[in-house]
Amino acid sequence: MKVEIILGLSLVTSLGLAQPVHFSATNLWKADVGVCNQSSPSRDTNGVLYVTTWNGRLYAINSDGSPRWTYDTRFESVLSPAISDDGTIYFGSRNHRIYAIDPQGRPKWDFKTGGWVDASAAIGGDGTIYIGSWDKMFYSLNLSGEKRWEFSTAGPIFLMNDGISIPVGHAWMHGASKQKMQRSDSMMASCGV
Repeated sequence: MKVEIILGLSLVTSLGLAQPVHFSATNLWKADVGVCNQSSPSRDTNGVLYVTTWNGRLYAINSDGSPRWTYDTRFESVLSPAISDDGTIYFGSRNHRIYAIDPQGRPKWDFKTGGWVDASAAIGGDGTIYIGSWDKMFYSLNLSGEKRWEFSTAGPIFLMNDGISIPVGHAWMHGASKQKMQRSDSMMASCGV
């Protein structure tokens, strides 16, 4: 299966009018990223897009759609990368590792967990990296990739369509923000691959 990222523009708005105003879409460019992916691309301050794929690669794509570089973990990645203020890209893989890659595509460090890493990282104001894993642990890592602390949860932490999911007791909290966090007493995860 061949998958391409296509960046385009399509706007529909009512602007307070009785009928919606439609704007035509224009394909600006496309980039081949091999096999399928389920993550959304992340964009740095220079306009470079970063996307992970099921072939285990992190792709860096210039704003004109041309390839910049690729980093290969050799295991699936199913989450959106996080980008720090200094341009470091953080993402996890199903090889049980969390990666820090510099803006030129060179590895800075990796951190071994006890399970798949299927959740996107969050970066604190001081640069602390927060990320969960299927090993039922929520990690706090410093800028050097050393563990500051870990928190044991009742089940695996992974990506859902509406954000991260964290088990709490016999229930699940899932959502993309505090405003969207909701409780469910049972949860079924599915991957639309």
